[in-house]
Amino acid sequence: MIEMLILAILAIPGDIISFNLNESAYLSVSSNCLFLDSTFADPGEHYLYVGLNCSAGKYFLLVNGTEFLDLEVKEVNESQIIGSATNYQMKFIKLKGQLKRYEETLSELNKRVDELEKEKSMLEVQNKLLNDNIERLQLDLAKMKVELTSKTSEIQDLRSQIESVSGENQIYRAIALFLISLFAGSYVAIIYQAKKF
Repeated sequence: MIEMLILAILAIPGDIISFNLNESAYLSVSSNCLFLDSTFADPGEHYLYVGLNCSAGKYFLLVNGTEFLDLEVKEVNESQIIGSATNYQMKFIKLKGQLKRYEETLSELNKRVDELEKEKSMLEVQNKLLNDNIERLQLDLAKMKVELTSKTSEIQDLRSQIESVSGENQIYRAIALFLISLFAGSYVAIIYQAKKF
């Protein structure tokens, strides 16, 4: 709960008054020469701006309709106006410097984002090429597997034929040996008989 301790503050036109809230609240002011950084305020630090058009007198900051700040604005003299203008000028220069730094940072971030976008595009192209190569290699591998299966089958057929031919060759050799033996034996017998006569 916001403590409703009324704070009495002396101010002159051009002042900025900070105050803290410990919970969310609705803020309002008693005059349109006062300005707030927010009407519906979250917990934390907030600011009340005393306009240069504020005349001397009493003003109020209200929190949820209840008086929170009792503000007494004093007459302003020329040196105070010059002081306020100088402060505003210094703040303006400081803010301008901050803005320049932020713009430079933003420019660097935009450049980095552009570089990352280009890198991302290149990686996407490379990824597509790699995927295309993978698909092509998978097709080639599938064809080679089919060809390997076919060649394996052909090799098995050739081995069977070789075994068959080898078996037949053994038979032919045995027959040839038998015939040679038969003819050789017959020839020897004929010669032997011929010598007898």
